[in-house]
Amino acid sequence: MSTTNEKHLISLAIKMGMITSQQLQQCLAIQKQQGNIPLMSVLNREGYLSEQQINDLWRQSTNQRVVDSQTNAGDNTNYPQASTPTKKSEYVPSFGRYEIICELGRGGMGRVYKVYDQQLRREIALKMLLLGTNDNDTDFQRFQREARATANLNHPNIVRVYDIGIEDSYPYFTMDLINGGSLKERMKNLSIRQAVDAMMKITDAIHHAHGQGIIHRDLKPANIMFDDNNEPVIMDFGLAKTSKASRKLSRTGTVMGTLHYMPPEQAGGRSRDVDARSDVYGLGAVFYEILTGKPPFTTTNYAQILNQIINVVPMPPTKIKPRIPKDLENICMKCLEKKKEKRYQTAAALKRDLQRFARGEKLEASSGMLRKTAMAWQKYQKILMFAGIFVMMVAAFLLGKSFDEPSSKTKPQEKQTTQTPPQKTPKETSSDAAENIPFAKEIWQAGWDTQNKRFDFSHEKWRNLSFETQKQYARQYQIWYASENNLSLTKKVRALNMIFVLVPPGVMYEPRKPKKQKREKKLIVIPRAFYISKHEITQEQWQQMGMRIVAPSPGRNIPVKEINVLEIEEFCKRMNNKHGRSGFFRPPHQKEWIYGCMAGSTYKYNIGDKLFPSQANIHMGKPVSIEKFAKFANAWGGCSFHGNVGEWMENWRYGGRWPDDPSHIFKAFHRSSFLGKKEVYNFGIGGNIMRIPFVGFRLAIGDRVFDVYPPRKKKKQNGK
Repeated sequence: MSTTNEKHLISLAIKMGMITSQQLQQCLAIQKQQGNIPLMSVLNREGYLSEQQINDLWRQSTNQRVVDSQTNAGDNTNYPQASTPTKKSEYVPSFGRYEIICELGRGGMGRVYKVYDQQLRREIALKMLLLGTNDNDTDFQRFQREARATANLNHPNIVRVYDIGIEDSYPYFTMDLINGGSLKERMKNLSIRQAVDAMMKITDAIHHAHGQGIIHRDLKPANIMFDDNNEPVIMDFGLAKTSKASRKLSRTGTVMGTLHYMPPEQAGGRSRDVDARSDVYGLGAVFYEILTGKPPFTTTNYAQILNQIINVVPMPPTKIKPRIPKDLENICMKCLEKKKEKRYQTAAALKRDLQRFARGEKLEASSGMLRKTAMAWQKYQKILMFAGIFVMMVAAFLLGKSFDEPSSKTKPQEKQTTQTPPQKTPKETSSDAAENIPFAKEIWQAGWDTQNKRFDFSHEKWRNLSFETQKQYARQYQIWYASENNLSLTKKVRALNMIFVLVPPGVMYEPRKPKKQKREKKLIVIPRAFYISKHEITQEQWQQMGMRIVAPSPGRNIPVKEINVLEIEEFCKRMNNKHGRSGFFRPPHQKEWIYGCMAGSTYKYNIGDKLFPSQANIHMGKPVSIEKFAKFANAWGGCSFHGNVGEWMENWRYGGRWPDDPSHIFKAFHRSSFLGKKEVYNFGIGGNIMRIPFVGFRLAIGDRVFDVYPPRKKKKQNGK
């Protein structure tokens, strides 16, 4: 059964030409067979409506009064036909007993709406998770955890939750409507006294949450609002850690929260080390920004700020604004200690020091603490100063050596006294460069190839890391490499809505099938960066370039399939002609594909050692929308490498007159080899005109990258 609100969304979708009546009837039949599933979810799963299109429908429905196409009663679900004119009557969007007024905000999981509660007869806020109620879905579990955690808290400075439920399979909860703006917006107008009063109330609220076994983990000015009485209210417990939470939601190696306000243990992905003292750091970061107007670290470079959070002492607030009281600087810097043992051990202890300041009493954070912080900052400044002087001296020497020609009158003795400075070994060079490294120094120095400017993912220290840590470090390496080389993390072909992700250079061992474990390991060497498309090429993108679909599937975002190599080459040719570039768009090489697929992972798959049907479509006879598995992207942002459809790619090793007549190769995931043999990939060779069912392709851009192999051993003949 569909609600009035969902009927209206469907009516809008039909009017706007997003779906047809035939597609709707097909999805209604599926919904009837599978039980209580939202119709919008069925349309998304079948590839008829993307998540973005569903969001657009919700936004259009909630931000204005729209025209309803029919008025239906009872359980009979009637939808307008695309070609049939219908009556027009005004319609106010509703969700259960709530009338939706407007959208207030949106995040990664859901949306927040201003609604009118028809029973309580007042305006409140409603937060909704738009897609899915699967108990195995991480987003759904986090949403439920946020609602329950907030509902268990009863404090005047924590947002109140009124109702938790599921309406038409959409989870939601309602809460106070806070209209006074955020601390981020109001901090510039706060006096010292007002700032201290606000921090005491915020700290008391966090201490109350800690008493209930809840760690917020995402404290920042944007998550603290002011009500109509100018009282601060803590919002958004979406990343809260509870004593009863599932460990699967907070795995070690995963960085969760807002980086500028994270403590070192949270920024380093050590989720097990996060406790109440981690929130004390977050409170200190918020207080630091209130006092100085900016967070403790302000760089926008991911690798640099991660290094600063873990290793660098923040600049004392009085260095930025000398009029800040020294006692408040003391309090702030004690909260921001790198080691948890040196911070306030509870939020209550922090509140007590704020109260002492307000009464003019001596603080727990003594003046000795201030001197120690100042000394640490001065030491850091001296290191930077001497490093700068050294760099200037070396630069001056090199410039003098390059431009000063030796005079013909120079004495031989003077020539002999000129000494060349000792050259640095590669190890020393790597150490000097480690000031701006993307992750742990020990792992970086072991794997970073200074000469070739690439990372070695085949190193033993890298292979000994957990999967979560590998994924985190590989992502940080990609961001660092992009920053160091002025590259963008993604490139987008807007006309085709095609996204390419950056693949940084590196070395890895080629994953081997179980039967070939005893064979010599093969190295894949990618000497320079390239880009590979985030998803497979879709039917819509294929048709936009004037190509014919031989084996169509219902839905625009379904990967195109059953195409041959010559058609792919024609598609690339048209793409290059359209953008005025020769050889820019191309199929990836087999080794490029493997390297881009694994994204630094040395485990069986790019998402760990296990792969479940919910994480990859193994039913190759029924390819699904490319957006279905977007949340299971690898470390570099690539999706659907495992499953959905097979993919053509270039391979210069097999057949033909290399490289004048290259053959092509595709990856294919059949159910038997995929789940039975647990293989990472399964390759087969195909001719240029061969059409293989359920095999599509994705693109790469940039110059071709050829890998390097150890020389093949010659086969023994006649037993010799």
